[in-house]
Amino acid sequence: LLKNGLSQAKDKNFAEIWDKNIIVDEGPKLKRRRIIHRGRATSILKRQSHITLVLTAKSPAKPKAKNRHLK
Repeated sequence: LLKNGLSQAKDKNFAEIWDKNIIVDEGPKLKRRRIIHRGRATSILKRQSHITLVLTAKSPAKPKAKNRHLK
């Protein structure tokens, strides 16, 4: 996933790329049955996940404004 994002960024000619946010959420579950001894069955959960990756281009740092208090 990260390699895919970096290759897309190279196509768009971004100089430096930073990962801003990575989120992994629970996805759907596939429910299956497995036959075991004596005619019984056990349940199997095949879990999946949703992965969200947000990339940002590095922007130049803005200078901090000085607070001047007039008296």
